[in-house]
Amino acid sequence: KKQAALVACTMIFLCVAACRIVPVQLGSEAENDFVAGFQLGLLCTLLISFLHNLLKYRKALKDEKHLKQLYYQENDERMCYINQQVGKSSMSILTVIMLIATIITGYFNIIVFYTMIAVTFFQAIIQIALKMYYTNCVSGEDIEEE
Repeated sequence: KKQAALVACTMIFLCVAACRIVPVQLGSEAENDFVAGFQLGLLCTLLISFLHNLLKYRKALKDEKHLKQLYYQENDERMCYINQQVGKSSMSILTVIMLIATIITGYFNIIVFYTMIAVTFFQAIIQIALKMYYTNCVSGEDIEEE
């Protein structure tokens, strides 16, 4: 049901973007066309991805063997561990890259500089909040002892 809802929402946004019901108004026509094209391309990519997942899960629901295979793929402990390591590493690397990009943008455009500061700060806050949450969950402090 979630995949179908994602497909439906993406289709609505795609129609709005393709028909330019809400036009992009950034300044020059070239900028407007670039942003509109980027949005349209991104929405098409999302739609294809959501449709692929929807069809994959529907196919799995019809075939017990395929459903088991899909279950084992999604619950493979090795892949879960690899994904955890990738997530942990990428958050730290992304923070450093964003800090460097923030410093560099300060030489060229103040609006982009402020935007990069805000995005970097927000990403760091999320990283800290998640670390505190999972530290609390793993340490068991959220469980009351009797």
